[in-house]
Amino acid sequence: MKQKLFHPWTKDARKAIDIQNSLRKKIVFEKINESSVRYVAGIDVSYDRDLKKTIAGVVVYDIKQKCVVEKEYAILKTDFPYIPGLLTFREGEATCIALEKLNVEPDCLMFDAQGYAHPRRMGLATHIGVLFDKCSIGCAKSRLTGRFDEHKDFSFLYDDTEIIGAVLRTKKNTKPIFISIGNRIDLSSAVQIVKRCLNNHRLPEPTRLAHILVTNLRNKGLTNVQDFRDHKGWLMNREELFVELKKKVKNKNLIKHMLAVEAAMRSLAKKTGEDEEKWGIAGLLHDIDYEQTKSDMNKHSLIGAEILQKMGLSEDIVYAVKVHNPVHNLPRKSKMDKALYAVDPLTGLIVACALIKPEKKISKIDTGFVMKKFREKGFAAGADRKQIRTCEELGFSLEEFVDIVLKAMQGISQDLGL
Repeated sequence: MKQKLFHPWTKDARKAIDIQNSLRKKIVFEKINESSVRYVAGIDVSYDRDLKKTIAGVVVYDIKQKCVVEKEYAILKTDFPYIPGLLTFREGEATCIALEKLNVEPDCLMFDAQGYAHPRRMGLATHIGVLFDKCSIGCAKSRLTGRFDEHKDFSFLYDDTEIIGAVLRTKKNTKPIFISIGNRIDLSSAVQIVKRCLNNHRLPEPTRLAHILVTNLRNKGLTNVQDFRDHKGWLMNREELFVELKKKVKNKNLIKHMLAVEAAMRSLAKKTGEDEEKWGIAGLLHDIDYEQTKSDMNKHSLIGAEILQKMGLSEDIVYAVKVHNPVHNLPRKSKMDKALYAVDPLTGLIVACALIKPEKKISKIDTGFVMKKFREKGFAAGADRKQIRTCEELGFSLEEFVDIVLKAMQGISQDLGL
């Protein structure tokens, strides 16, 4: 299961609220065919006895067969304080990691937490539902906000005149549960799905089983913290970042260059077992400041890094963009740094090779042709051969590196106009 939208897991409460307010605009309200929902992922979060570790558990439950089909969990250090209304920033990162481990794609996410029934309409169920662009439901054991008729077995939950959820008593002489939409669902369907998941218990089976999972993990006293922090760190998805890029870059050839570098970086990430999305974003945005700084290359990539930092991108992406300009002679620390540094001039060389062919098509050149032109010092002299050769820092021979980048660019030839 893949996360679609990303943002920094800030430790600053004011920034956290800003992120919630931004994400709220992305909630999708839609009617669904609840009878088509089969696999429901129940999610619950707990803590170790010292409250130093966050334990997120996911249980994928098959409603039709009434059985568990998959379980996953993630454990992280707890480093965000307990602040009502901001629990997602305490529990969300571990939850995302656990969900991304799933092999079975659930039809719906069901959280033992609030969804829309939240002061800013961004409980854990809504927040994570938006990040995964997935149908999601909040099914909390207690009320965070709103009023309802406590004498009825079913009542709507109101905030002033707005319906923000539903309150359902699932068994006699028990406290009700508080249902609200998360994302990509309507309230009526959310209630019906919860009812379909009930099985002689107060709580629906997916969240009840997820609660049992995290409780068992906590009781085992696990100390193996799976620290995946900063594995992603931006608020906008790739398409939205591309829109922002085009606001700052007007030259079509420069945009094509950035697309070429993106494609190459994604291919290299796949070859090296690294994060394809992160490497691709670094490639896509690496020259975001070029039109501002082309008259002063001492500023190029430094201003770009500042732009990306303000956009909320992770520090490793920001640094990779900063270090790709050889003028600064900054140390290349990560594989992503090294890849971007070597790829940047090579894409220009490959384009030059394609353009000297009568057809001006990248499909008409091969690795041997690019290697031949690489050895001609007067050809495309702006493509720094020494910089390209640093691909060896990644463990690739020059010929292997050229072959990977060329094939990546040929794969997007239409976007490149070649």
